[in-house]
Amino acid sequence: MTVTRPCYLTELPAEILEEILSYLHPCLIAQCRILNRALKLIVESSIELQLRIELGIDGYIMEWPLPAVISAHEMLKVVQKRRLAFETGTPFTTWTLDAPQQSQYEISNGVLGYGILPSSSGYNGIRYENLYPTSKSKREDANHNKEPGKEIILGDGLTPRVADFSFSFDDNLQVLVSVLSPDETRTIYFRTIDTNEPHPQAASTQIVLKPRDGILRTRCLTLLSHSHISFALYASNAPVLHVIYNWRTGDYALPYQNVDDIAFLNEHFALLLLNSTDYIGLSVYNLDRKQVIRRLKLPFRSVLRSAYFITGPPKRARSPSSGKENPFESMTFDPKVEVIGLQLTATNEGPRGYHAYGVISIDGLLRKMRSPSDINLDIDQHDAYMRQSSAPTAEQGLEGVDIQWDEWGPPVMRWFDDGDIFDASFRSISGSRFLVRQRRKDKSGALSRRRNVVCILEFNLRSEVRSGYIHSRDNEATAYNEARTVGTKVVRAETVIKINEGGTGHAFNVLSSLPYRVIDLPSIPSEPYYDYYLDGNTVLGRDDTRYDIYSFCPSGVRQLEDNGD
Repeated sequence: MTVTRPCYLTELPAEILEEILSYLHPCLIAQCRILNRALKLIVESSIELQLRIELGIDGYIMEWPLPAVISAHEMLKVVQKRRLAFETGTPFTTWTLDAPQQSQYEISNGVLGYGILPSSSGYNGIRYENLYPTSKSKREDANHNKEPGKEIILGDGLTPRVADFSFSFDDNLQVLVSVLSPDETRTIYFRTIDTNEPHPQAASTQIVLKPRDGILRTRCLTLLSHSHISFALYASNAPVLHVIYNWRTGDYALPYQNVDDIAFLNEHFALLLLNSTDYIGLSVYNLDRKQVIRRLKLPFRSVLRSAYFITGPPKRARSPSSGKENPFESMTFDPKVEVIGLQLTATNEGPRGYHAYGVISIDGLLRKMRSPSDINLDIDQHDAYMRQSSAPTAEQGLEGVDIQWDEWGPPVMRWFDDGDIFDASFRSISGSRFLVRQRRKDKSGALSRRRNVVCILEFNLRSEVRSGYIHSRDNEATAYNEARTVGTKVVRAETVIKINEGGTGHAFNVLSSLPYRVIDLPSIPSEPYYDYYLDGNTVLGRDDTRYDIYSFCPSGVRQLEDNGD
């Protein structure tokens, strides 16, 4: 879609404008100036409305006004270029970051953080890298590993070694998990990113985690969301122990519970994954009231070998202070198209067992929890509804109102087996997109390793509906419609996968119907990377010594001009 920039009388050279006005009566001159200002406001408002519509189609919400340094017209060009890049699987920019082998990492809101200066059991520093390219010159430097990132050296006597960490540039916060101490405790530090000093807004500068069940927990992983952070404590041959802590208030929203994994839905709700002989399913947990309000059963009859979420820190819109350099920082994902992933290993057969992947529509899940009269509530209204006294109540803990799989699951989930998804990492879902490796069939119909393909499963079909409407209305092949023909297909039909039960030798069918489309990324190789990550507009490939970064976002208007636009 081509948008022509409007021309106003006020943009004409002053001498030409005065020549035009000299032929008019003074009253007409005043009317002309008033009309010109009104028309300019109308045109600018219509372009901003079009920008918001285009962002909505892509699954984004613009929560802040555009900065003065970038116009709605320029931002619209960035949005359209980004969409075209994703649809054709062609990144704008690639660069490489050297990283220690097996370094700890986290990706949050367009920033990659990873451990540096490795030592026994941990790391003595963290390096932060912006995943948004900022200019042509910096991109060239980055391609040659010359652009410096922000490094924080932690070996100051207070936090000598870090085993894990989470961070939020929006809050200038890094949460540092110390290595296991001789007394089997872990100290958690709440520090600023810019100075590595105690965070002034934290209720406590540090806390100590010590499991209460007497089991040695040798590993601790974290996930940060707004004011809450979850700590997952792992031990061999023992259930995972989870803690959710509010770092601003010092309150424990979930104190030491046996939960396999946690994903944050928003600032007020979390999704708990339970895998035990008593219950296999999901629980929607109210962080404010510290209780489960719904329990959603999964279609499994025996305990799974392993189960965890594929998700990441929720994206938050930032105040657009950086303007043209990072235009997407003022955007956030539309919650009505966001998804969360599951990876489950159902049996102990073979080195990999039997993997199944599931994708859940968050909005669809919340809608299944409402009564018919509440079906039109959006997520913010739903939060308020759940906080009302009329909402279902339960004692603190993991109780709640049960919903059977057949009542909620099939229309709001899509299940994939090993034949559909060969591999996916636990930081490979962002917004409505799921980055996976698929093993395609050869000419004989057999799955072939030589046909491994990196692709995105897109669960936001707004653009599909919109492009189909434009094509049928105008019967024109626009650049966008042409892009869609490259390695793309839509799956709307119900599918059935066969789940093998562990230990019983029995199998059962699981039906699901959440629609999605497949977008191939031919520019990203399926090897030699052992992990792939996705954050907004960026794909990361990870091997033993480096991160290769593929950016699908134009770096503001400057790159559009570089490309001849």
